[in-house]
Order: sequence, then structure tokens, then C-alpha cells
Amino acid sequence: MNKPCLLIFGGLICGFGPLGSVRGEYVYWGFRSQDPQMQRADLDSDPFKPEAVINGFGLIEEIAVDVTRGKVYWISTELPEKKLVRANLDGSGQQTLNNSYVLDFWLSEDGAEIYLGARPSPNTHVIFRITIATRSRSTIYTFPEGEEPDSISVDLGVGKIYWTTLLPSQIGRVDLDGNNAEILITGANQPTDIELDLTNRKMYWINRTQGSVSRASLDGTDVEVVLASSNNATAITLDVDGAYVVQLVVNDGTVNSVAESVTINATTGNSAPGAPV
Repeated sequence: MNKPCLLIFGGLICGFGPLGSVRGEYVYWGFRSQDPQMQRADLDSDPFKPEAVINGFGLIEEIAVDVTRGKVYWISTELPEKKLVRANLDGSGQQTLNNSYVLDFWLSEDGAEIYLGARPSPNTHVIFRITIATRSRSTIYTFPEGEEPDSISVDLGVGKIYWTTLLPSQIGRVDLDGNNAEILITGANQPTDIELDLTNRKMYWINRTQGSVSRASLDGTDVEVVLASSNNATAITLDVDGAYVVQLVVNDGTVNSVAESVTINATTGNSAPGAPV
């Protein structure tokens, strides 16, 4: 979802979510510790005061926020289970939406649908669609044996679901009705974390084995590396026009540092930073 995000970096902080506008603007993130939890903070608060809103759901990954409906979604990992869960923005009303082993999910901007890659049985990997209003689930696409989706993203405008697989290392897409599946890129270096730039018709992904970032046209042509492997990329989000508030919080495993913040008004694309001096 191409929305301004507040990024929080630190030794134990492992995720971030889009800004909301319910009683001010909040940011949500997963906190990796002996007691995994989801935390949030009101961007209008001074000083910056994180609060725990979710506890007891295992490691929290892949957070998405639906401000309109007042919901937050995430993957809860307690191996051997990886579940898709949602709750109200204050952490109440927790519901498990999908018990299958969830690999990644994509929430539509209007919050009406979720597309997810999952492993409902040991040798079966699929893309599901969940309609939020009815909580009904349908199978869109079943992968050939041996292919496991690692990340997915959706272009609702033209009706395509994009995915990456680690083994084999490739990127593909399929229609929203499950037809016309095609492999666009082969021989990638364990592609993951696929993101779509629908304005410029580009897709971006991380090459896990190299830590680099590549992009290509949405038809799989014009593949190029945009961030070298020396940068060790682990997650990406696209740079789109908007106001970005960046908070830096360092955690030593016990105490958070005082947050430092800056607002960046982005109207043109950024370039990768140069080598350190």
C-alpha cells in the first residue's frame, strides 16, 4: 500500500505500518523480544510515548492498518503456525482470519479484501482471497508442486497478482480469477518483499542472497539493480509523494532512547546515499 509511513529502526523493532487518522495519527510496529508484542505511538504526543496494544500472539510480522474500518492486521508466528489475525486499533476484538500457514498478505487500500499466500497443507501452496465484509475465503491460484510464494502484491487496476518464490527463484503473476499464470523473471537471487509502483508501472524486490534491490517493468522486462548488494537490504517501501515523519528509537533490550524526529516533504524521488566518508 503506497502510503506515507513512519519508520522506526532499532535493535529489536522489526516492522512498521501506515499512518492512520483515528484520534490523531498512529504508527504500529512489531517488537521482537522475549515477550513479543505490537506497539503503537501517537505522532502528536510529546514526548513520543509507545504503548503495547497486542500481547500473547507470538512474533508479529507484516503489519497493515485499515484506518477506515479501524482495524490492524498482522501475521502471528508461533511455529509451526503462522496465522493472519486482526484487531481493533486499540488491540481489542482480536480475531483469527486464517489458520493456514500464512507466508505474506496484501490488504486493499479500501480495506475490503485481503490476498494472501499460504500453505494449507505440507505440499500445497496457494493464493487466497478473503472478502472482509463476509469473511469468506476463496482459492485464487494453486502453485505447482515445489513452488512456495514468499511475498505477494496486487495491481487491482489491471487485475493482476504478483508473487515471488525462493525455490525456484522467480517472479510471476496471475489474473485475479486465477487464469493466465505466467513467470516473468527467472534466475533472480531469492527474490522477496515485492512492491509495485503502479504510477510508473514498475516492480521492486529484494534479492535475499545478495541484499540488493532490483526493479523491472511490470511485464518483467528492463530488469536492473537499483541498490547494490553492499547495502544489505532487508525490507523496502516505495518512495511516493507525501509528508514523512521519521522517528529514530534505539533500544538496548530494556529501555527505549528518547525519540528524535524530523518531517520530510517528499515531492520528487530520492536517490541512494553515497558511500560513507
